[in-house]
Amino acid sequence: NGVKNDTISIAYYTGVSSTNATRAIAGTGGTSGPAGGLDTSFATDGTLSVDLTGTPQSAYAIISQTDAKLIVGGAHTSADKIISRHSVTGVLDTSFFTSGKNMTAAGPLINTELIDLDIDTVGRVYGAIRNQISVDESMLVRFRTDGELDTAFNTNGKVVVTHTNQYTGGSVALYANEKPIFQAHKDGSGTERHIRRYEIDGSLDTTFSTNGEVDWGADSPTNSSVGRIRIDTSGRVVSVNSDFVGGTTHYMRIVRFSTDG
Repeated sequence: NGVKNDTISIAYYTGVSSTNATRAIAGTGGTSGPAGGLDTSFATDGTLSVDLTGTPQSAYAIISQTDAKLIVGGAHTSADKIISRHSVTGVLDTSFFTSGKNMTAAGPLINTELIDLDIDTVGRVYGAIRNQISVDESMLVRFRTDGELDTAFNTNGKVVVTHTNQYTGGSVALYANEKPIFQAHKDGSGTERHIRRYEIDGSLDTTFSTNGEVDWGADSPTNSSVGRIRIDTSGRVVSVNSDFVGGTTHYMRIVRFSTDG
């Protein structure tokens, strides 16, 4: 999702007090440097390292707007998610929330990480949020184009998903009609994942599976992790995950659901 205008953008974490992004050239249109190399029109040498909080930060997700501005999602050690927007040259876009970044606590969750992003045709950003500590919730949020939480989405800009086991997000993807679908992991038993499809207003889409949600498990793993969820060109949901079985064997698991779940 970081591909735009013949460039590939990557967000990552170095283990120090900075959030990092790199832009490499996928083609030759309107960029500086050889195809496949770093784009030197981005942060002078193709790599941006920026300290957004003064504390250690992690970057997990990146996406490009239609104007090639970059939105980066992650977390900081002050205990909550962080989202920032950068110009095509890497400079923080100060028209986005406060000074180009939103670090406001997502609430009611604490110690959260913004680990996946998608963007609709209007420019609103959807984010999948997980917990860094054992709290039985995860969250799907939507930001307005100015970086504020969008109160037109479930009245407060967020949907909190609760379960009896530790519930960690997850991933988010948008259909062509811009309905969001959200995947999380029931981590307490290590056997189930959970998918929900929502209407654009944040209510559950009850035409998807049973009441808008579906649980699916693995073949008796002792542990498992939830990866990314995406929508194919036919509107089917594709999910990639990993299973850890019997303490010794790891599996990559790819699952596809029909359009109705």
